[in-house]
Amino acid sequence: MLWGKWLAAWVASLAFLAAAVPALVWAVLSGGVQVASLPVFVLMVALELALMCAIGIGISARSHRPLFAVTATYLLVAAFTVGTPIAFGLGSAMTREDIRVPSVVGWTPDGDDGRYMCSETETTSRTVLHTERTAWMLAANPFVIVSDAVPKSSDTFGDFGVMGSISSSVRDAQRGGLENVPCLTGESAPTTRPGPIWPLGVGIQAVVAAAALAAGRRRLRTPIGKLPSGMRVA
Repeated sequence: MLWGKWLAAWVASLAFLAAAVPALVWAVLSGGVQVASLPVFVLMVALELALMCAIGIGISARSHRPLFAVTATYLLVAAFTVGTPIAFGLGSAMTREDIRVPSVVGWTPDGDDGRYMCSETETTSRTVLHTERTAWMLAANPFVIVSDAVPKSSDTFGDFGVMGSISSSVRDAQRGGLENVPCLTGESAPTTRPGPIWPLGVGIQAVVAAAALAAGRRRLRTPIGKLPSGMRVA
């Protein structure tokens, strides 16, 4: 019964997804994503719907009151969408560090990257945020998962747009504030290229969904002994 309810909820959400495909095409085009990447975009949205439906069904099966199940599901989804950026911002503020680095006295072209000319005697004070330590908090955000998973255009200008901006911002957070400090590494471009973060996000959501379904399954296990007054079984 539990798996049937989850499948029914997912199929119903997929029907809404199918009806929203024209709007999704426009969103993809305005988000700096190639049209060829639309199937990946739809697939990732369908995966997110499956995970959110699993979480909702698990909470509904576990709770005794329908109102509590609805409220708890909304709060958990809000924690993924709104809570993760808040946690990232608060956590990043706690990683603030004041450092001293050599002053920039010039710039030397060196291929496509170039190189800073740094002073050997003068230093300057900089404040950096070690966002590389807190970037993982953004992984479970559904918008980050979809934006990070969809392939981007190889053209530099293809990164502009809502989805491209989200993905680029997460990449910058993974690199950390030290990558943008001149004369710290002697190079203008970041020396590290972080990998995709969406597998971690899907994994976190899958663990939460599995825990919710497992709790709901234990709640629906039969035979059931004495039931409290007003308790529902579904």
